[in-house]
Amino acid sequence: MRQTSAWGLAALLGLAWVAGCDETRQAADRTVHASDRAEDGAERTADRTGGRSTQAAERLERTLENAGSAIAADTREGLMALQVKSALMTTPKQLEWNNIDVDTDKGIVHLRGTVPSAEQKKVADNIARQVAGKEFKVTSHLQVSKGAD
Repeated sequence: MRQTSAWGLAALLGLAWVAGCDETRQAADRTVHASDRAEDGAERTADRTGGRSTQAAERLERTLENAGSAIAADTREGLMALQVKSALMTTPKQLEWNNIDVDTDKGIVHLRGTVPSAEQKKVADNIARQVAGKEFKVTSHLQVSKGAD
């Protein structure tokens, strides 16, 4: 766009010069100068706006990545809680799992509730650690029922 405008204005300047009209030549010079300034200003504005648009797009992309990571983490933790609870329910060992709650938070599996004996507490803790592996830490808040062991 700039080159086309410059050629057109140069042609006008040439005609004005040939015609010998000083005022026309000065007007053409002012027009070329004003056109260049306007075009430079438009380019600077586009550069500034484009920079902000790019920054906004990058911030949006980071926000979406963070949201995706948070959803993935929540899903991974929910899945771990389900796997531990399923393992407690299906163990061939004697375990009263009905009063055991399994929650996960920030990479930690929490066992809460009551079991009838210290042996069952140990079984539940071991199963949870086995299922959690190295990915999750296990914290047991299980209580042995009063009057047991």
